[in-house]
Amino acid sequence: MKRSLLQDDPNPGERFIWVKKQKLDELRGLTPAEIERLEAERRERNRRELEKLERQRLKWEAEREQKRQEKVCEVSVLTTTSDM
Repeated sequence: MKRSLLQDDPNPGERFIWVKKQKLDELRGLTPAEIERLEAERRERNRRELEKLERQRLKWEAEREQKRQEKVCEVSVLTTTSDM
């Protein structure tokens, strides 16, 4: 039986902290404030990227719907002219 990773999480309500990455950041000499700033920048980049992808998806869907409507119109014109 396939299990979700969330089912195995011992602390599902808590924020995940990647301890190995945290230790590497400390070894690089980053302060907690610098780490938080970098994480905030990363989250902001990810948010902007997701917004961009959502806009692109909506654009594609609109184009797909427009093409579908054009095809429906073409078919209705062809069937109307063939009935005459």
